[in-house]
Amino acid sequence: MTEPMPTPDPAALIYARRRDISFQDFGGDGLLVVPRQSLQIVLNGTSLRLLQLVDGRRTVSDIAAAFAEEYDAPPTETLEAARKVAQDEGLSHVYIGNVAGSGGENTICPGCGKTVVRRVGYTVDPPRLTDGACTACGRAIAGVWK
Repeated sequence: MTEPMPTPDPAALIYARRRDISFQDFGGDGLLVVPRQSLQIVLNGTSLRLLQLVDGRRTVSDIAAAFAEEYDAPPTETLEAARKVAQDEGLSHVYIGNVAGSGGENTICPGCGKTVVRRVGYTVDPPRLTDGACTACGRAIAGVWK
């Protein structure tokens, strides 16, 4: 087991990245305020912990392992749960790399649900796209397809 990295202050992390965002800690929960966009985002304890872990020093694998250990969940299940949250929040092209067989390694068309980019390990099959659009339904898929 590796030695844990120190837990950074979320306010310092945010200020270092984006000086236009402020953060307030409310005893385990947090509030992000983005004045230019009139956004106020409430973070529960789990979201706050994720923000602490995403510090620019840890890899995605480090973060998943920390979450798995702290929340007593296998890393693959943690990654799959994070993928579902991202999709539920409206992100269209969320995939999990290097987790074979989870189904999360592929890029799925948000229009029809068909696989447009299939990944197996370090192999990527030719994209099922025509001029940047899904071959099954024609929906444009964001990306560089050259």
